[in-house]
Amino acid sequence: MNKEESHVPRRLNFLFFVVFIFFAILLLRLAGVQLVKGAEYLRLSESNSTTILSMPAPRGWISDRNGNLLVTNRPAFVVTFSEVTNQKINHEDVAEKLEHVLEVPKDEILKAMDVTPPRRLPRFLPRQLKTDVDEKVVAYITEHKDDLPGINVVVEPIREYKYNDLAVHAIGYISPIPEHMREHYRDLGYRLDERVGIDGVEKQYEEYLRGKAGKRTVEVNRFSQPIKEVGVEAAVRGGDLKLTIDMRLQAEAQKIIVEQLEILRTRPKDPIPGVNEAVAVVMNPMTGEILTLASYPSYDPNVFTRRLTQEDVDYLFTTKGNKPLLNRAVDAAYGPGSTVKMATIMMGLQEGVITPNTQIYDNGSIQIGTWTRPFRSWAWYRGGHGWNDPKQALQVSNNVYMYNIALWLSGYPNAKNMNWGHVRNVAPTLREKFKYDWQRNRDLPPTIELFKKYFSMFGLGVETGVDLPKDSKGWPMNVTEIGELAYTAIGQNMTLTAMQLAQYTSTIANGGERLAPYLVKEITDNSGNILFSRDKEVLNKVEVAPQYISIVQEGMLMVTKPGGTAYNTFRDFPVPVAAKTGTAETGVQGNTTATFVGYAPYQNPEIAIAVVVPNGGGGSDASGAIARRILDYYFQLKREP
Repeated sequence: MNKEESHVPRRLNFLFFVVFIFFAILLLRLAGVQLVKGAEYLRLSESNSTTILSMPAPRGWISDRNGNLLVTNRPAFVVTFSEVTNQKINHEDVAEKLEHVLEVPKDEILKAMDVTPPRRLPRFLPRQLKTDVDEKVVAYITEHKDDLPGINVVVEPIREYKYNDLAVHAIGYISPIPEHMREHYRDLGYRLDERVGIDGVEKQYEEYLRGKAGKRTVEVNRFSQPIKEVGVEAAVRGGDLKLTIDMRLQAEAQKIIVEQLEILRTRPKDPIPGVNEAVAVVMNPMTGEILTLASYPSYDPNVFTRRLTQEDVDYLFTTKGNKPLLNRAVDAAYGPGSTVKMATIMMGLQEGVITPNTQIYDNGSIQIGTWTRPFRSWAWYRGGHGWNDPKQALQVSNNVYMYNIALWLSGYPNAKNMNWGHVRNVAPTLREKFKYDWQRNRDLPPTIELFKKYFSMFGLGVETGVDLPKDSKGWPMNVTEIGELAYTAIGQNMTLTAMQLAQYTSTIANGGERLAPYLVKEITDNSGNILFSRDKEVLNKVEVAPQYISIVQEGMLMVTKPGGTAYNTFRDFPVPVAAKTGTAETGVQGNTTATFVGYAPYQNPEIAIAVVVPNGGGGSDASGAIARRILDYYFQLKREP
C-alpha cells in the first residue's frame, strides 16, 4: 500500500506537466496572434470598406481659329494634407511649420486642412494647401517629412494661359468652386475641391472642357481614413475648343487700344487724362463669328491658379484696377450716341414718314412742345446742316433730321402747326399722320413700342445670343415725354453693349439678317472626333425693305467720304469702309462716350466692328482711330502669304 501511495505524486506531477505544456502552447498561440498578426486583425476588426474617389480630368485645350494653342495644362507641384491612420496629428504645429515655407498664414492653412467639423470634404480626400509650389518647397517638405505628418507633395495638372491676358474676357478663367455654387456642382457629380470655369468660354463650355473623371478605388477604415489603393481608372482630358478668334488680330487690337488711350491722355491739344477704358468687338457679318473681343483694362488669368497676393486683390477687386474683370463687351452698357441713327432712318422709311428723297432743313435746332431748351443739331453754332436727305443726314450725323422722324412717327405736331417750308419731297402718308391733334396719352405709347420693335430687330435693347455667360440687354429706352422720344432717335436716353452694336452693324452689312455672335467654332475629343460644331444662326430677319437697307448702307459709306464725320479718320484708306460715328452725353459736364461702328469692304463685307471709348470725346477722334488701325491690320493680314 505504501508502494502505491508513492506513485500518486508522480502521477500528479505528470498531470501538472501536461496541463503546463497545454497552457504554454495556448499562450504561445495567443502571443503569435497578438504579435504577428495583431495589426492585420485590428485592421479587419475596424469594419474596412472600399470607396471610389473621383479624379478630375485635365481640362480641354483652347486654340484660336488657326489652331494656335491659347490655353493648355502643365504639371505642377501641389502641397496636400491627408489624414494618417492611427496617428494623432497636432494640426496647429504642422500649420505653424508650414506658414513661412508656403508663405500662407497659419489660419488659412488650418482652414484648408479642413480638420474641424463641419468638414467640407470627406476625410479620405486629400486637401490642397497650395498649388504650383517651387522646388525649394518640395525639397523642404521632403527633408522634414517626419515633422510634417499628413503633408505630401503631388504632381497635378494646372491651367496655363499661354499668352497671359490675350482674349481673357472671351476665354475667362477657372477657380475653386464658389461657396454659393457648391450644391449645384455637387449635384453634377463634382468633387468640391475641383476647379471650374468662372467666366468666358471656360464657364460657358464647362461640361465639354471638364472631360471624363477618373476613378481611384481606395480601402478605408471605419474612420474613413485611407489604408491602401486598390485600383485606378485613368481620367480622360476634356474636349478641346477651337475659337473663332484670330490671336494675331486679337493681340494687335489689345495693343492698339492701350496705345490710343495713351495718345488721348498725353496729346498736346485737348488731352483727356481721365480716359482709361475701352472695348472693341470685331465680327464676320456674314457668319456671326467673333474675330476679336478686346476689353480694357484686362488681367492675367494665371493669377487664379495660385493664391492671390494683396496686390492681385487690390488690382482685381478694388477701384485701383478700374474693374479689369468686367467684360465690357457684353456686361457693360454705354450710350451709343449717333450710331443708332441708321435704325431711326430705316424705321422712318419703312413706316412711310420719309422717303429716300425726303429733305429736311436743319437751321441748328427745333423747339418741341413746352420744353424750354431747344433740341439742337451738333452743328448749331454754324447754323445747322441745311437741307439733307436720309443719306446726307447719316453722312453729317444730322440730329434735327432724326428728331423730326421721331416726332412724325407719333403724329406730332399736327398739320396746322407743321412747318411745311422745312420739308421737301414729303412722304405721301405724312399728311395723314397729322390729321388729328396730337395727344400724349393716345399717340406717345404706341410710338414708343414702335421704336422698341425696330431697334430690337437689329439687336438693340435685347440679348445678342452670344455664347458667353453674360449677355446684357443694356439699359432700355426710358421714354415718358415726346422730347425724350426725340432724344432716343439720336442715341441718347438708352445704353447698349459693344456686342449689340457689332451685331446691329453686321445686320445692316449683310442686308438684314440678325446673326447670333459666337466664339466657339468647334469642339473635338482627344482623338479628333467632333463633339460640337457651329455655323451661322439667324435669329431673325428685319422687317425692312431691302431698298431701305441699301439707303443706310450708302449713307454709311458717305460717312468716310469727303464731308462725312469720319472722312479725316479714313482718308486714303485703301478699302471702302461704311461707318457711323457717335458721341453720347453721360450727364457729366465734359464727359462723353465716343462710339464707332463700321464694316468693310463696302461691297462684299468681311468684317464688322464696334468700338466704345467712355470719356473718349468725339467718336471719330477716339473710337474711330482705334477702328481704323484694327481694320488696317485685318487687311494687312489678308495680304500676307
